[in-house]
Amino acid sequence: MYIQPPQLRRLHQLLNATGKLGRKHAFVYDFSNGRTESSSELLYNEATNLIRHLELMQTAEQGNNPDLAKADKMRKKIIAMARKMGWETGAPAERKADMHRINRWCEEKGYGKKNLNSYTLTELPKLVYQFEKVYESFIKSI
Repeated sequence: MYIQPPQLRRLHQLLNATGKLGRKHAFVYDFSNGRTESSSELLYNEATNLIRHLELMQTAEQGNNPDLAKADKMRKKIIAMARKMGWETGAPAERKADMHRINRWCEEKGYGKKNLNSYTLTELPKLVYQFEKVYESFIKSI
């Protein structure tokens, strides 16, 4: 089932409220695991996860949720290591993390078998540890 009209309205409301409307396509791409950049093509569960993420972002920006900041820091650590290993896409001047590859690794190799943004604060330390081992192995191989 695809995104429902109330979800689409809530999604755009949150994107505006958090000042992230300009990054909408990137969010949609990440939460659909690279399947689409159009919010109207999100599946119901993808939209639900993205809305939940944006609500947490909004709460964190208001200073009410330090846990989101901790979780974000751990996710960014994984993304940074992945980029150092060359997991990037785009033209040289516009390089960005290959979130499709990162999410695929998380779903196939990560202990929780789900995409990066679906891991909770309590699950992320174990995932970071796992990815650090992959990164260390990469560093030793070069």
